[in-house]
Amino acid sequence: MAISYIVPTWFFGADIALELIFLIITLTVGIISYKIYKISKEKSMRSFSTSFFFIAASYLAWMIINMIALSRFQKYPYIFSIQEIFLIGAIGIYAHILLLTIGLITLAYATLPKKDSRVYYLLLGLGLSAIVASTNKIITFRVISVFLLSIVVYHFFIQWREHKNKNLFYSFIAFTLLLLSNLEFAFSTNYYQAYVIGHLFEFAAYSIILRNLVKVTLMKKTYSNEQKKNKT
Repeated sequence: MAISYIVPTWFFGADIALELIFLIITLTVGIISYKIYKISKEKSMRSFSTSFFFIAASYLAWMIINMIALSRFQKYPYIFSIQEIFLIGAIGIYAHILLLTIGLITLAYATLPKKDSRVYYLLLGLGLSAIVASTNKIITFRVISVFLLSIVVYHFFIQWREHKNKNLFYSFIAFTLLLLSNLEFAFSTNYYQAYVIGHLFEFAAYSIILRNLVKVTLMKKTYSNEQKKNKT
């Protein structure tokens, strides 16, 4: 298995804490998005919600593999065979890659103006097949992730340019940060700073996305209450 990333010793443990935060935030985003979908019945919100549930699951897999590795490294005397490293690392990393790829494909699909299940299955089949068939799955995964996130970034940029809405601008910034984080992770096999910077970009991005959804939810609740008052 190829090297997936280089982690500095001083950051090992802190990255697990950040991954737990990402898990909580993305899961919360998925739940809030689903609640908005139940109110609005917008198919894009349903896809948006589903995408973040898969993204949350991917961080759970990543966090578990890092926790196992950390617990093994802290044991004395140090006994950790090459076979164990390969098996634990491969299962965790590939689970993270597949779940995150499904999440990003679903997210990109949510930005499409017309929803067609055939288009979704086409995107899903091509994306997953490319990773499974690739000899270097990590590089292929990063290329696909950057491509999918660039679609999402472009979507929110166009939406913001047309509507001049602050929430759309913040969404554009958030997904741009996620795009940059994936670009940084692509270099994390060469230098450890990319791994740290990638995590920080992700933290900023998910915080902005959560902030946006909370604000939209509050606005919808306020509007709903005003509508009820007007009816009475």
